Amino acid sequence: MTLPPRLFCLVVNDKGGVGKSLVAALVAEQFSASARPIHLVEVEQHVEFTQLAYAHPPGISVKPVALITKNETSGLTDMSVTPLDSLWNLIPEDPADGSIIVLDCGASAFQALMLWGAERRGLKPFRDAQFRFLSVIPVQAADSGAAKFANLNAPLLAKFGDVVLARNLRAGTDFNMVDKSVLSLPNFSLLYRGRPLTDELQQPHAAGLTNLTFRQLASLPAASRRAKLDAEDCAEHFAHQFTALLTQLKIS
Repeated sequence: MTLPPRLFCLVVNDKGGVGKSLVAALVAEQFSASARPIHLVEVEQHVEFTQLAYAHPPGISVKPVALITKNETSGLTDMSVTPLDSLWNLIPEDPADGSIIVLDCGASAFQALMLWGAERRGLKPFRDAQFRFLSVIPVQAADSGAAKFANLNAPLLAKFGDVVLARNLRAGTDFNMVDKSVLSLPNFSLLYRGRPLTDELQQPHAAGLTNLTFRQLASLPAASRRAKLDAEDCAEHFAHQFTALLTQLKIS
C-alpha cells in the first residue's frame, strides 16, 4: 500500500521578531482547506505562546509545548527536552491518515529540538511513519541575527528534507547578509503594505485577539478599510506563492 503523504513542517529561526509564528499560522491556515488533520505545535522555553492568540480556522489543533517548567518539589524552574516526547502522540496509528504537523519553533528553542533529535532520536519515529520534512526559515531584511542563523543552519536542515526561505519584507528588501547559496533556496515572501496593516496585525481588537493572520485581519469588522484591503492583498500574495512552492517541491 502506498501511504498518503505526511508532512512535518518546521518553521524556525533563533532570532525573535522575524515572523516565525505568522509564517507557521499562515502555513497551517493554507493547509486547513484540505481534509487532512492539521497539528500546529508551538515550542517555547517559557509559557507565552503566540499561536494561542490567533483564531485558527476549524480543523487545526493547537498544541503548546513549554521546555522550561516549574519543579513543584524544589520550586525552581527546570529546562528539559522531555516535553518534546509528547509530539510522538501526533503520529497517527491509521496508515491512511495523512497528517500535517506544523511546528513553530520559538526563539532559542531550536537547539533543544536538535538535542532532542540527537539524544532521544526524537525525529526518527516521524521518519519511520513516512513523514516528509520541510523546513521554513524566516529572515528579515538587515537582520544580521536572522541571516546568521539561516547561513549556519540551512545546510543542517537540508539533511532532514527540503529547506525554504521566507523573506519577510516588513523591514525592506535588502537581504545581502544572507549567503547567496541560501538565497538561492526555494523561497516565498511575506508582503506588507503600509503602516496601517503592520500596526493592526498585532493590536488588540474587539474580537479579543492579539494576533491576526492576513486573512483574519481582512475579515475583521473592526479593522480599517485600508488595512482590510492591504491584508487581503497580502493573503492572496502568500497563497499564490505557497501553492506554487508546493508544486515546485512536489508536495500535495
